[in-house]
Amino acid sequence: MQQRALTFCTVTSRQAGFILAALLPLYCFIGWEGAADLAEETNDPRSVTPFAMIRANYVSVGASLFMIVGFLIAIPHGMGDLLGQPKNPLVYIFQSHFGAIAAGILQVIVFLAIFSCVLANMVVATRLTFALSRDKMLPASGLLGRVNATTRTPIGSIVLVAVVGIGINMLSAGIAANVVSICSVAYYFIYVLTVGGAIYAYVKKRMPAHRSGDFSLGRWFVPVAVAAFVYTAAVIVIALAPHEGHTAAMYLAGAEIVGLLWYLLYLRPRIADQSAGVYRTETVAAEKPEEARLG
Repeated sequence: MQQRALTFCTVTSRQAGFILAALLPLYCFIGWEGAADLAEETNDPRSVTPFAMIRANYVSVGASLFMIVGFLIAIPHGMGDLLGQPKNPLVYIFQSHFGAIAAGILQVIVFLAIFSCVLANMVVATRLTFALSRDKMLPASGLLGRVNATTRTPIGSIVLVAVVGIGINMLSAGIAANVVSICSVAYYFIYVLTVGGAIYAYVKKRMPAHRSGDFSLGRWFVPVAVAAFVYTAAVIVIALAPHEGHTAAMYLAGAEIVGLLWYLLYLRPRIADQSAGVYRTETVAAEKPEEARLG
């Protein structure tokens, strides 16, 4: 009986380690997805944004590899002492080599970095909310998609994102943790839908043509897309299957059901009659003179 319990604990520990390792790339995903969400703020996004996202991956991988390997090599007095002390492991390692003052400076730098990341995520969420509202895809789109004439900013979207962010942090610790717990899996779920949609468009020959100089996977698109789809789907299953992931699964399922109902009952008919979405009537009419001028 004890042997079976030990085996179960070992398997559970390995599974938890695999789940954590699979979720770690999420931080890179969020970074380069932010570049895609802010693509409309750049000139010629079809040409610039893909290469910006690739460079972001290179920088993220290089910086993460340098930091992780460096801190692993610098662990003082063994792993037991590192896990047995109350301080943050990275701060403990840094202080052991450079002293308390340097460790304090490091914590200030880390705080500024985290604050910058949170601010960047707020910008991405605001830009995404504004873009969807401009395309008449969200409730209260008239308010959220309006740009203030004085500040030249979408004040409604900014206020909404700020209120939601502050509101989640003011909830009870348990509810806030449950809401946050779906974020990692939800990002992978979004990638599954995105890659699945791209594969569907490729099979149906609806994939938009790319211009000379634009990024393209060419003949590698299918194997890369299929591998990405299988990987992200596997991460979702592995993350939600254990008992610890059931709460996140319920929250995620609830959010997806609400989104699906909103699409079926409201968005789909409006997209069909071109009163909402990217190809709504006023957008198509506005783009025709520009296409004629460029052509």
